[in-house]
Amino acid sequence: MNRKAESLGTHAARAPRPRTLRLRERADQRYAPQGGEFRAPILERHSGQNDLSAGLARRVLALILLGYFCLADVTAQSQPAAAEVEYQIKAVFLFNFTKFVEWPEKAFADALTPITIGIIGENPFGSLLDQTVNGELVKGRKLEVKLLGEKDSPNCCHVLFVSHSLKGRVGEILERVGSAPILTVSEIDGFAQQGGMINFVVLNKNVRFEVNPSRAQRVGLAISSKLLRLPKAIKVEDAKKEN
Repeated sequence: MNRKAESLGTHAARAPRPRTLRLRERADQRYAPQGGEFRAPILERHSGQNDLSAGLARRVLALILLGYFCLADVTAQSQPAAAEVEYQIKAVFLFNFTKFVEWPEKAFADALTPITIGIIGENPFGSLLDQTVNGELVKGRKLEVKLLGEKDSPNCCHVLFVSHSLKGRVGEILERVGSAPILTVSEIDGFAQQGGMINFVVLNKNVRFEVNPSRAQRVGLAISSKLLRLPKAIKVEDAKKEN
């Protein structure tokens, strides 16, 4: 090998590694695969595209469930990157919530009816949620994502994510849902205390979620105690009404 080739080889060896590779290596070093039912497919940046990584999924489980993942890991690099990672995590949670909820038989037309995750209001996930559920099966059912207009009926959904863009209309949306067996999820402050069932919160730059199991029970949904025992879960009840 001539000196020029050696120089090029040395330069390539010292070239900075892509951000995704660095994050992957950090995950490998800090987190071991975990057992249990809560599996976390994750989207990662690679060659300018978002791809699902099944191998990384098991390792990311530890980041999410044990509470070690912190948005500060990417916030220092760029705000857009932090926002993307936040919604990657929320997409993973939405997917996994379906594994911890039992719907009544009447919620499905037949055994082949997919579990529909609806998003009402502005879609903060872009294509992340679609990619997260693509090809997945939960209790033998496929999953699909449906975007709803603000005036559309949510009754076609099994999970309804209420966008932050509708923060002033929570009562109206939940009234439309009524007693239908729909798991309502949001990221609006106080959502789970206002009649919603699950609400994402960011505490110390960690994504966690509030759960109101009694509200779910009232419409015939059963939320597994396994979900409530996760370190990321915060159990809440309806806010008490002032006399």
